[in-house]
Amino acid sequence: MNEAMNAVFATLELAHSGARAFGTITRAEIETDVFDASATDTLLRVVNLSARPRKPATATFGEGVWSGILAAARAIADPTPTVAQLLRHAAHERAWLIVEPNKQVRLVAPSSVRETVAAWELLPIQPGSNDVFLLELAGTVESNMEDLLARMHQALVITTAPATIHTSVSGPTVLITDSPLPLTPEQAAIARRDALLARARSEEWPESGVVGQQLGSSNEEAGRQRATRDRAAGRLFGVRPPGERTFIHPRFQFLPDGRVHSKLPDLLAALATNPELTEETDPAGWGRLGWLYQPRRSLSVRSLAEERAPDGVADDTLDARGRTPAEAFLTDPEAVVALAIEDAEVVSGRR
Repeated sequence: MNEAMNAVFATLELAHSGARAFGTITRAEIETDVFDASATDTLLRVVNLSARPRKPATATFGEGVWSGILAAARAIADPTPTVAQLLRHAAHERAWLIVEPNKQVRLVAPSSVRETVAAWELLPIQPGSNDVFLLELAGTVESNMEDLLARMHQALVITTAPATIHTSVSGPTVLITDSPLPLTPEQAAIARRDALLARARSEEWPESGVVGQQLGSSNEEAGRQRATRDRAAGRLFGVRPPGERTFIHPRFQFLPDGRVHSKLPDLLAALATNPELTEETDPAGWGRLGWLYQPRRSLSVRSLAEERAPDGVADDTLDARGRTPAEAFLTDPEAVVALAIEDAEVVSGRR
């Protein structure tokens, strides 16, 4: 094996079990894998082609090379509609994709993987600049793509807490300490926001113009004005993504026919009594969105049934999984409004 074939690329692998593995891989190993048709337990492998660890180093997971690798993985686990369509075209075949900033994700034919990797292997290393990633959906893309994406997403959720990573190409190995580093409040807020943005993309939350037309406006401009008025009046809830001027609107508040749930104004009014979740303290809506998508055990189907039962006893076969307020709102809006009032009283010191 020549020296070029020993070039090392940083990798992330997501397994069916939900475990994740960080490591390194050589071009020779990538080429072997391309032509190896044996079964694998790996859901997704991400190879950073443009930022390779060349010497032992210590980094914080979620930064530098690892930040880009995670972003590339999430581009597939939380795909835009365009990428989801691309993945469907790859169904029942092993799939290799290239992810580059500000470019469309594209499929790579197995016969072209060798040349793709070799080309990047020879370019100067500029970590963090124009990162390019080769993603392998190992094994087969299952017929139920939604299930595959859900399991990849679950594997990525495990990796949200930063940890110290020690990289060494002499092994080559990448080790992660057992104890995650604590998140600062700012890091935690960004992590929560990014997870919610991923949900917004996957669920295609509508922008103001679309919502306004959905509610009866004649065109997009009139729709934007309608949505703005309704948000200001507490009849509609939206959030403004960082760096954008328009709002997007979570789907939990809409009925199947597109109308806004009649209890939404009650919920927004209850949230506004929480000093941490007012229009003034939370102008972009991310604090309220975080509250809406935080699972609460008191909103589980079983907990609500126990609360309503005269003797406080409910069928123990009922689902005890905590639900988010957004998840419970359609069927149990009164319980969600009551929880918002209770939380506001606790924060305000009234309870």
